[in-house]
Parts: sequence; C-alpha cells; structure tokens
Amino acid sequence: MEGNLAPFAHSYGGAQQIDVSNPAAPVLVGGLGFGDVGGRCDAVVAHGGFAWMVTDTSGLLVIDAAVAGSPTVVGHYQTKGYSGSVAAVAGLAFVGAAPAALRILDVTVPSTPIEISSLPAADYPQDVVIAGWNAFVPVLSSGLEIFDLSVPTAPVHVVTFETPGEARGVAVVGNTAYIADGGSGLMLVDVCCPPTPTELGSVDTPGSAYAVAVDGDYAYVADYEDGMRVIDVSVPSVPVEVAFVALPGQAQDVELVDDVALIAAGSDGVRAIDISVPTAPVEVGFFN
Repeated sequence: MEGNLAPFAHSYGGAQQIDVSNPAAPVLVGGLGFGDVGGRCDAVVAHGGFAWMVTDTSGLLVIDAAVAGSPTVVGHYQTKGYSGSVAAVAGLAFVGAAPAALRILDVTVPSTPIEISSLPAADYPQDVVIAGWNAFVPVLSSGLEIFDLSVPTAPVHVVTFETPGEARGVAVVGNTAYIADGGSGLMLVDVCCPPTPTELGSVDTPGSAYAVAVDGDYAYVADYEDGMRVIDVSVPSVPVEVAFVALPGQAQDVELVDDVALIAAGSDGVRAIDISVPTAPVEVGFFN
C-alpha cells in the first residue's frame, strides 16, 4: 500500500483500488475487472507507484496505479504454473508459483518484465516477504523456506524450517519472523542467522492463522473464521493473545495503515479495524 490507496486482489472480481484515507468509510476509486486481468486475482502489492499483481493463469501483471481511479495494465509476464503470491523491491519482482517454485523477474522496465532466475520450493508458496537480501516463503505443511537473493540471477536455498501447522503467511521484523501457521496459530522464529533459524515461542489461535502483520509489541493475525486476533509479542518466548475482533466472512489477510488494520475478509470485503489501543480494537468501517 502507498499513501491512502490500497490495492486489493478480489479473486474473480478483478483488482480494486480503495481509498482508506477515512478508515470508517473506505471508498472504491477504481479497478480492473476479471476480463482486464485474465484470471483469478490471488495477490497484489504496491511499490514504486505500481501495483504488482498475480493471477492464477495470467502470471504477473504490472499496473500503473499512480493516478487514483485509473489503474492501467502496463506490463505482463506469463509465468509457468499458477501464480499465487508476489513481492517487489529494488527493480525485482518475486513470484511464488505452483506447483512449487519461486520465480525472480527483472522489472526495471515495468512494461517488459524478464525472468532472470527461479528456484524449486518444497510446496506451493503462500506468501513472499523480502528482508535484506533474503526471501522468506511459507510453503504450507513444509514450513518456512529461506532463500539467499544476494545474487538475484543465482539465488540459493538456505534452509527449510519445519512448522507444526501449515505455514500460510509471514512477517519479518528485525531478526524475528512471525509465521501464520494455519491451525497451529502464530510462531515466532529467530532468523538472525538464516541458515539456523530457532523457534522463540508460539501461541495457538482458535481459528486458522492465514496472515500476520506486526507493529511494535503487537502482532495482528487474520484467523480465518475467527476474525482478527491481537497477540502481545513483547516477550517473544511467551506470546499472549490480548484481544480479538469477531468479523463476518473469512479473515485471510491483514495490512496495517497507521492505527488501522485492514482485513481482507473474503466475500465480506475489506474490514477496517481501529487498533490505536491494541488491547481494545474496534471495527470502524468496511467496504464490500
């Protein structure tokens, strides 16, 4: 997300651009339909004035999102397999694709992405997070994979860290990776030395942890049918749930914007949660 404009992948409804400058009243300002993108929209990130979106069958789409209300597809790359997750940084895009691969593309010219390398993954990548020159990729029952990207044309698999659940999402802050581990909840892992990650602590959640975002001493977990859970992670060895917000739909993703958590809730749209007091979160708006 950049500024007050949030891009959202809306599955078979295409891609949407939502103004969240007033979190209590999110407003749709633009979008691209299913026919414009050629597939089911599975993930999108904003970076450098562009939205980088992947669909199940059309691969990577580069969308000029600089003008509110007028997103335009300006580039495309057809990846092999089904694309389901994406990250973009420093002129590179990283696409997690099925059946099991991480693909790296040079996007310094957004209109003509070029694949420069790829690596096999242990399972279908559910998320891609870049921290430093490492990629952190949750791969369901195979756990969390870490890749060294210091030479983008020759990436190296560093380690697979097994988790007890199905790793679906990850956030990395400093030397800690926070893994949304499906039915096993939230796991905290020390990744200061990527080849030897070490579990710090974990806490089960009542639902299935799909995604996580972290701000300060709190982690916010999209817990599928059990809403958003707030976890105090100030003591990494003993993370503790301190609050939750019940939501309609299935909480599948979360992003933080100032004092607001935006939850992608499936068919029930985007829910805006005021987290200015983390221990007392309140839903203040939604867009569906």
